[in-house]
Amino acid sequence: MQSSMKELEQILNSLGESSRFATSGQLPAVLPGLEVDGFGSVGLPLAAVEAKRLIQQAEQAPYGRGEETIVDTDVRRVWQFEPTQFRLKNTDWATQIETAVEQIRRDFGLDQKISAHLYKLLVYEKGSFFAPHRDTEKIARMFATLVVCLPSLHEGGSLIVRHDGQTETIDFGGTASEFQTRFAAFYADCQHEVTPVTSGFRICLVYNLSLSGRRQPSAPRNQPLVQQARQELENLFENASNPMEKICIPLRHQYTEANLDPRQLKGEDRTRFDVLRQAAESLGYPCYLALLTHWQSGEADYDSLDTDRYWGRSSRRRRYRYDDNDEADDTDVELGEVHDEDLSLAHWLNPDGEPQPFGKIEFQEEEVLGFDEKKDWSRRQEVHEATGNEGVTVECWYHQAAVVIWPPARFFQIMASGGPSSSVPALEQMMAASPASDQSSSLREFAKQIIAQWNPDWKLRSDKVSLATRMLELLERIGDAELAFRFVRDVLPRSFNGSEGKALTRLCNQVGWDVLGPSLLSFVVQQQPEDHMTTIARIVAVCAPLCCDPPKPTKQRLQVCQSLAAELWSAVKRFERKLVGDEDDDLWIEEGSWNDPARDYIGLVDPLLQIGAAVEAADELERFLDRILLDPRRYNLRRVLVPDLLSAQKWLPRFPAGQPALTRLREHCLVQLRAATADPVEPPKDWTRSANFKCSCGDCQTLAKFLRDPEQQVGRFPLRKDRRQHLHNQIERHHCDCTHVTERKGSPQTLVCNKTNASYERQRQRYENDLKLITKLEALTTPPKPRKPRKKPQ
Repeated sequence: MQSSMKELEQILNSLGESSRFATSGQLPAVLPGLEVDGFGSVGLPLAAVEAKRLIQQAEQAPYGRGEETIVDTDVRRVWQFEPTQFRLKNTDWATQIETAVEQIRRDFGLDQKISAHLYKLLVYEKGSFFAPHRDTEKIARMFATLVVCLPSLHEGGSLIVRHDGQTETIDFGGTASEFQTRFAAFYADCQHEVTPVTSGFRICLVYNLSLSGRRQPSAPRNQPLVQQARQELENLFENASNPMEKICIPLRHQYTEANLDPRQLKGEDRTRFDVLRQAAESLGYPCYLALLTHWQSGEADYDSLDTDRYWGRSSRRRRYRYDDNDEADDTDVELGEVHDEDLSLAHWLNPDGEPQPFGKIEFQEEEVLGFDEKKDWSRRQEVHEATGNEGVTVECWYHQAAVVIWPPARFFQIMASGGPSSSVPALEQMMAASPASDQSSSLREFAKQIIAQWNPDWKLRSDKVSLATRMLELLERIGDAELAFRFVRDVLPRSFNGSEGKALTRLCNQVGWDVLGPSLLSFVVQQQPEDHMTTIARIVAVCAPLCCDPPKPTKQRLQVCQSLAAELWSAVKRFERKLVGDEDDDLWIEEGSWNDPARDYIGLVDPLLQIGAAVEAADELERFLDRILLDPRRYNLRRVLVPDLLSAQKWLPRFPAGQPALTRLREHCLVQLRAATADPVEPPKDWTRSANFKCSCGDCQTLAKFLRDPEQQVGRFPLRKDRRQHLHNQIERHHCDCTHVTERKGSPQTLVCNKTNASYERQRQRYENDLKLITKLEALTTPPKPRKPRKKPQ
């Protein structure tokens, strides 16, 4: 394998700067100002009537046979004008030709100046063509021909260029031909032809291209090297004892994500890509462009640090001096011991420059040709300040564009190895490309590899619609029961975010509830509160559609959902043992904050009640209510119970078995709210404020004395910075009714506290909201009757 890698590297190093023998492009909408003797100005786009008049002024174009010039309409049927018979009056036209010539020079990889010499004006009508031929040298140092097709609506008339076993077709026709000005250039020693025009008129200017230097290039011949590269690729991938999975061949020039395009590669990179593409395609291997990144992180090599610049001696321990505004270059700091690294490719393009949904795919060093030369790649690094017990650290990124090739038989394995963020979109694209019936075995194999290599990652749960949901939808379309079972059993328990329920329900309907039932139960059993990315609300969100969504459950589905509901209530008990927050009055807890005991239970009661009603588990519902009504910290009256009770009215007509539980919950909420509003909230009569500090330090005791003082509204506490900060924290933590700011004068500076009515305002607001909630709950008498469907008009 190493021998083949070296041989392939030598082949690529022997290539020139271009393998192009033909190129094409489009010019801006600038007209040449064409004027023909005996005709006058030629309007563009060329109208049919004008074209016929123009042809009357032209002569049949001859062709060369040896030293003879012959007119033979069986070989060439086209009308021509000599340069002496027409003029190009628009001075800007020469600039456009120079633009085209510069592109040709780059595409052909030439470093000499190219000159364009006007040769002919040609007019093709229906049936016009030019049989395969090669151009003769018409002027000194001529090496290529440039054809500029002017705006004129036509079909057919394609230019076909053949060289070195390759064929390139440039089609000037079609609807765009009416308004576009396109050009093509090819080496003079290439065989080429113009296919018959099938409708309309094709009008073009022909230029001879010459070089300023003595060296006259000819079209490159790389087919022997293509065949050699083909053989080495075959040796690498078909090696019976140790075949490679994939290979990455870095390019020479630097490219960014914005300018990486196989059609715009520079110099020898064009040849490298063309030869590799041809070699790969001859074997049936796909070929791509991508951006390769090698990331390394580790300790700085301290011998490379500039002591005067990077180290200070203000403390006993030397520390790295880091300033965000320091414009000095950190690239002189070398990386010492490497702690972590990653080698991967992303930003994939096919040979036509179309983006591919492959995402990030990891590579090994031995799969990268010439990896030891990464010092020549684009490099970026960051040097990080020493912190704690960790010294100065360095992160390095090496970037380089590369050609990537792999055998198609390993496509699924390679795509799956990149993780679901790459493989799931690739499977979606594959499924959309053709009917599933045409590729069912391929889809199953790809899905199998994705499931086998799925790596759970908390980032996969961050999207609104998770990758697990998308995979469930794909499995539904594939319809393979075994794959569905394995995904739900092995992958879903660690890769869900709560959005999967509906897709999972459809999958159960597709492959059978009896098939997925055991894996569904296993999904709930595996959920543990120790997983910080899992909440009981997300678990219930997955299960609720399974138990409650239409259609009406079959006997099998009902049995599965009854068992699932029982496991759900057990899971709820497990998660309730997870302690959060403290026993402070929930009035002081900001909704959704880390210490809010009710945070993970908001929106939980409604679906659990609906599940219980759907499976007609009346006894379990009663036991569930027995527990949650005695746990006001988690099942907060105002943030959990009342909102979920109001929300539950939507499903009650479908599941009337839930009426007793909802009635009991309603009565409990009304009792609690009426007790809370039994006495109106009175404003404070003086400036006495709560001061229940747990800290017994002198500063806190002084602050508490101030807060309890019925007459003093403003307190001033001259304290040094650390003692002021301590009081700031205590005031915030205990939600004291006072503002606290530092007066920036004097020494020490003064903490100024001004008492407020914040607690009273919060209590008054809650009192008013409670009255509104009572009104809403009292309006909930009996469940509304379901609407009868309207009869369709006859």
